[in-house]
Amino acid sequence: MNRPISRPLRNIVDTLLALALVLAANLSGCASGDGLNNKNDTHQSDVADETSTQTDADEDAVEDVLSDADLALDDQLDGTDDATQVDGDTAPDTSNTCIPNHDGTITRAEMPIQTGLRGTFKVAQDASVDMVGSTDDAGLRSWDLSGALAGDHLVLSELRVPDGFWFANDFPNATYVSPLSDTSPLLGIFQATDGALLLLGVASPEDSFTATKVTYDPGVTLLSFPLTANKTWTTDTSISGTYNGVFTMYNETYVSKVDTSGTLRTPFGEFDVLRVAVTLDKTVGFITTTTRSLLFVTECFGTVANVTSQADETAVEFTDAAEVRRLSP
Repeated sequence: MNRPISRPLRNIVDTLLALALVLAANLSGCASGDGLNNKNDTHQSDVADETSTQTDADEDAVEDVLSDADLALDDQLDGTDDATQVDGDTAPDTSNTCIPNHDGTITRAEMPIQTGLRGTFKVAQDASVDMVGSTDDAGLRSWDLSGALAGDHLVLSELRVPDGFWFANDFPNATYVSPLSDTSPLLGIFQATDGALLLLGVASPEDSFTATKVTYDPGVTLLSFPLTANKTWTTDTSISGTYNGVFTMYNETYVSKVDTSGTLRTPFGEFDVLRVAVTLDKTVGFITTTTRSLLFVTECFGTVANVTSQADETAVEFTDAAEVRRLSP
């Protein structure tokens, strides 16, 4: 029974780490957040650039940057000009801005997660990548994912309210749902707590005889807060439910580690990052498939890039990626 659906289910898993983590973490910096966080990704980018290149800049200079960024995002989202966004000399409210402090630790407060947040990502499949990067004389590592890759396309995604979906009652603790990829209608179902971001399940947007709804028991810890150097966490989970209307059951083990830090260039800009290496072993029957992901996480933005390997990759710093996602204007 498992064989006819093992490949589609593997595709769910592959896109899960490539997208779910990015959506959950990265979208947090792309729109209105809670009282501790920024309002949008353009806003955050200017702040990140300002604080990383001018760490001693005074408060007035930062506020000027934030004001300009607010107007830029208003134009992008609303299609209106600056005059309609600010009345007279009234400046945008910057009191809820998350400003990176570059302390090497990413707390839950520095990764806002809530429904309604949106983000744009540049995505490519089956791409060659350099995950080793370069190291300067001081030992600081850097990676560059800003260049064009074959098949690049932009994906705009949003964190949605779970209420109203046909599967909502089966996931009462869900914080939000989001599409798994731009080529699939399937939705990932997530819970955000004070200490972690959890994957609870995957489901079709609508119920039918061929609908998908699988549950993870226990929920998978995708991110564990605070993120800091050498932190590790593991989840052993059982997945059960229906895929395309057919019952399925299998097991997965996620092993994650904050294995290094440095700077990363994306199409959006350059960021100080912690790199999280994730190894996923999926066992269906007697067959185990291993997939690796490298997440590049930064303060206030969350995950600004995610690179997922092909199946059965053995190297942590692989060169053949099944999918590459990075924050984009």
